[in-house]
Amino acid sequence: MNTAKWTSALIVSLILSALAANPIASAFSIRYDSSVRASLNKLPQPSKPIALYTDAIGLQQQLDGIDGRIAKLHAENEQALLGVRQRIKLIDAGKLSRLDAQAKQAKQRYQPLFDDYRAANQQLTAAKYIPGKEIKAVLRLKADLMKPAVQLARQDIRAKEAALKEAKEATAKTVKKIKDVLGGISSSKAKIQAEKAAAAIPAKHLSSAWSAAGKSLKKADSKGVTEALSDLNSLFKQTIARKQAIQALEVQIGGIIAKANSLIPA
Repeated sequence: MNTAKWTSALIVSLILSALAANPIASAFSIRYDSSVRASLNKLPQPSKPIALYTDAIGLQQQLDGIDGRIAKLHAENEQALLGVRQRIKLIDAGKLSRLDAQAKQAKQRYQPLFDDYRAANQQLTAAKYIPGKEIKAVLRLKADLMKPAVQLARQDIRAKEAALKEAKEATAKTVKKIKDVLGGISSSKAKIQAEKAAAAIPAKHLSSAWSAAGKSLKKADSKGVTEALSDLNSLFKQTIARKQAIQALEVQIGGIIAKANSLIPA
């Protein structure tokens, strides 16, 4: 499967998961029904109930559209967030790997010199107990001649380790800045949960309002149908208002992710 197909499949999967995770997205639904419309036409005063029924169908479609957009936005945000987190892990990875390798290689390269220098000093120390000055002088000269090279080697290693440390600190600073931006998502997600809870309150009464309209319709009670459909549409509007807030918050999350992504070095 190529990248484009894989991405599309992932988005579809995330959308389905988002819909499944949203119990108020499809708990109640009405569609245009010709038999219902025919019954409304037979009411003593049909104009208002018909208008309200038409509005209810439109509000249901509006709600369905919002639910679909929320699911799509959520899926896209989750995928984008996953991508950003993966990119964060790769920030300066090549540079840090190179500097780390240079520091390790320097230590390995100079280790024979350090071993020889340590051995020369150990020999010089041991020579203290040997009579005569000649051998001591030779060993001291050997150690003294190696000392500048050892000092330069140590300086080189320290410089490479310092460069690695500085690069790590710079990378950590960049990563923190990006993660601080992503931290704003938590607040938006908390608000989404609050809006979902608020949306569930009117949404759970939609079915009973529609049922009441049906009962009044069977009795040819124009007033009862009008009142029930008015209640239904009011509940629809309350639910839609909360869902619109959720949609706006998903858009906000998308903006946060985009901002974080823009801070990641190319």
